Amino acid sequence: MLRLTSNITIGNYGFKNIVSVECASSWDTFTDTATIVIPRKVEWQGKYLYEHIKKGDKVVIELGYNDQNKEIFQGYVTSVSARIPVEIKVEDAAWLLKQNTITKSYKKVELSQLLKDILPSVVLFEAPGVSLGSFRISNATTIKILEELKSAYFLKSFFRGGKLYVGFAYVPKLQKKHVLKFNQNVVSVDDLNYKIEDDVKIKLKIVNILPNNKKQEYEFGDTTGEQRTLTYYDKKEADIKKIGAEEIKRLRYTGYRGSITIFGEPMINHGDAVKLIDPKYPEREGTYLVKSVNKSFGDSGYRQTIELDIKINES
Repeated sequence: MLRLTSNITIGNYGFKNIVSVECASSWDTFTDTATIVIPRKVEWQGKYLYEHIKKGDKVVIELGYNDQNKEIFQGYVTSVSARIPVEIKVEDAAWLLKQNTITKSYKKVELSQLLKDILPSVVLFEAPGVSLGSFRISNATTIKILEELKSAYFLKSFFRGGKLYVGFAYVPKLQKKHVLKFNQNVVSVDDLNYKIEDDVKIKLKIVNILPNNKKQEYEFGDTTGEQRTLTYYDKKEADIKKIGAEEIKRLRYTGYRGSITIFGEPMINHGDAVKLIDPKYPEREGTYLVKSVNKSFGDSGYRQTIELDIKINES
């Protein structure tokens, strides 16, 4: 029989007596978040445990079954409530990037150089070779600069294992593949839809960033419908048109859209690939990228709600 188990470390304190944990993680947001709820009356050295916890304390959350716990989150305390039960709010390493302000100006800068200049020395990062052209920073936090990179250059940013990845939503070396079977490890498909290709409307915008930092924008597909944006650097117009035609075909797939809820195992991260198998409809089998994962742990069990992105071909 499976028994829910956990191990929470906050600063110098480790404990297993929790009420619940909620975690939210996506490549579409800069900050992964968690909420830990603990009983108010947990004591340590004559004080309630929550009285020892302070903003900025390092947090590691491990969850699982039968003491086979896996790390699902690491970050820093942002607040501690005094209500009953006690809620501890946590953010991942993005919290470190909200504590400073920077003013700097470049006539021309590479992405990697910019990141070296704006990130704390303790933060490791990985990024593609991209020239940003001129770039000006005026009294902004590092997280605000990353927001500008996302809005102006369509460069995504997220942490994984304490390391910052800037550039792409999906990093092949981080990707794990999982098989999920309906009526086995899938708990709910209430928010999952199956659509035929002909019923799918896609409006695709491709942004081509030139070496002089100017942007060319191209639109493909339907005038209305699900909107997608792709970014490329210094591509020829003929190449962009070819890419656009291929991407529209890829995005207008016959398959699942929406989200599913599964048990706590296998552990899923955004960027992973999940193969969905429904014994009732084997012809609907397919593999999808994962956009986001919300995890919940408590009296109702250990669950993961997985938001699907596009369908992909298996390699």
